[in-house]
Amino acid sequence: MIGPVDAGRLAVTKLKTRKLRLIITLVISSVLFTLLLAASFTVRGTINSVEKFNKTGFGDRYIVSANSNGSAIFNALAQPSPELVSKAEALQKATMDKKTAEAKRLGIEYDPKTDVRYVEEVDGPAGKMKSLNMQAPGVIKLLADEARKQPGQEADFIKTAKKYGSDKTFLSMMNIGINGTPYLEVLKDGKEDYSQQSFNRSPGPSQGLDSLSSQIQLMSRELLKPFIFNGQSLEAGTDGSVPIIAPYTATEQVLGLKSLPSSAPAEQRLERLKEVRTKAAGYRVDVCYRNSTSSARVQEAVQQQQEIARNKGNKEYQMPALIKAVPSAPCSDIVITSDKRTNEEKTRDSKQEEFDRIFGKEAPESHIIKLRIVGVNADLPQGGSASVVQLFQTFLVSSLGIGWFVPLETAPAQTPLAKVFNIGTEQEAFAQKTFYAEFNSPAVLKKFLEEQNCQPDFSKGPAMPNSDPFKQCADQGKYFNVSPFGSSSAALDDLKKVFNKVFMIVAAVMAGLAAVIMMGTIGRIIADSRRETAVFRAIGAKRLDISQIYLTYAFMLAMLIGFISITIGLILSWTLNHTYSDAISVNALVAFNVSDLNQKFVLTHLYAKDILYVLALITAGAILAACLPLLTNVRRNPIRDMRDER
Repeated sequence: MIGPVDAGRLAVTKLKTRKLRLIITLVISSVLFTLLLAASFTVRGTINSVEKFNKTGFGDRYIVSANSNGSAIFNALAQPSPELVSKAEALQKATMDKKTAEAKRLGIEYDPKTDVRYVEEVDGPAGKMKSLNMQAPGVIKLLADEARKQPGQEADFIKTAKKYGSDKTFLSMMNIGINGTPYLEVLKDGKEDYSQQSFNRSPGPSQGLDSLSSQIQLMSRELLKPFIFNGQSLEAGTDGSVPIIAPYTATEQVLGLKSLPSSAPAEQRLERLKEVRTKAAGYRVDVCYRNSTSSARVQEAVQQQQEIARNKGNKEYQMPALIKAVPSAPCSDIVITSDKRTNEEKTRDSKQEEFDRIFGKEAPESHIIKLRIVGVNADLPQGGSASVVQLFQTFLVSSLGIGWFVPLETAPAQTPLAKVFNIGTEQEAFAQKTFYAEFNSPAVLKKFLEEQNCQPDFSKGPAMPNSDPFKQCADQGKYFNVSPFGSSSAALDDLKKVFNKVFMIVAAVMAGLAAVIMMGTIGRIIADSRRETAVFRAIGAKRLDISQIYLTYAFMLAMLIGFISITIGLILSWTLNHTYSDAISVNALVAFNVSDLNQKFVLTHLYAKDILYVLALITAGAILAACLPLLTNVRRNPIRDMRDER
């Protein structure tokens, strides 16, 4: 009888034979499992690190955001009902009649034909069709009234969320104003930039201080709390300062720091993060707000001064009777440097101003708003090729979104902020309002998404009959476009489940391939040892003893493959971690607002279940690979094998 120790010695001896075939088998089989285990160590490390960072920010919270589908506005603009068109035409006639009478009373000229039209005719697929003009104040009121009547308001969202067990709902709003974004400018060194460029910022995503006008929004205080610095408050300051969470790049500019290049090492970026957090906490920033009338007056003064400068020395140029200059103090009204108008011209201009004011033109208004930085928000990723760091950064989702964030509760108490967001005006109905609901589990969140998310049909053109893309949603009682918000928690749970399933399937397939490869090697070893096996049989060894030798050989081969795969897989994962961990850590510290700046984002984690599962599959594959040739071998006639010279 051959004992386990002797079987082991004989198996080791056989490992030393046919070394080239053995090496090829080890290399090919190990490569398959090395890549799989390297992926396991890295993905598990990433998930493990995200879960650790998740203890701050929105990390382990399950929140959805929802926007009204906008069906009412879509219909009113693309296909206004005859009733709405009639209302607009009647309102236009009444307004023009009133303007005519008022102009006659004031003794100024007014021509209804040159006034803005509430209803315009445009070309459509079926010929001429009537469209509403959003530039007309009366139309804005009609559409605002129409929007308020439609489902999809905050109260509807709260009611819907409660059906799914959520009693935590929040709100944010951004002014996308009919007349464009509000004019907001950070006063650098206490000065306002009156250059023409400051009034014509390019639309769309931008970074830094120029993003303030287009990216400032109000948000419920409860959503902002996880993102403020230690020791800071979301309450208005005793000096009237408004708390704000500012983008990282803008904060650097406020502090007078030049942004680091993208190639800056992680150590330098970490030191910059520490510097920004230390200096920015409680930092006051003066911002100038101008309403559209005030902004237009400054632009007019700038243009007039530029025209005068261009015509300097031109004897044929006639100077304006009323010469305007830019404000003498930041965020104040323009300065009149020369007024050579006649009394008649002054009276006429005064009456025109009164006429404009009666019919809705705002008086010029400007205010300095004191902002107090209480937190820093991650910037919008810029274009360019995707780097490894950017790929891993997709996991780092614990964010408020893009932009500047002010507590919603602060706005009503701050008159300038209320004006920035058109609170209490007709235009508030067109603000981009987002509703939020927090749930207790990812399962409830997913159910809410599946059952309440509106997926509009945009296959029809906007001017075609019955082309409302939101109609199908409305018919189903779905009035919101819903998506996960602020955290990757739900996605992370899904990723774990998907990765577990994919890992098990891929590992099983690879084990099958490895078994086929090992079968060739083990079969060759068994075939080469037929005479040896016959001798053992002749001196009394049983078939089970012979099988034990080759099964031990197969087990050792499996352990070698497993050892090589685990070792090289770890080396690959550690190399990835060593190369990118520091850079990703800095991004994670900003994204999750982690107070401990020494916390590291580690990309390697040994998950025992994955390792044991792979080793078990490799072993099973090796045993199966040995069984078929072994069954054939032990059934052979030992006498014949001993006589066989081959």
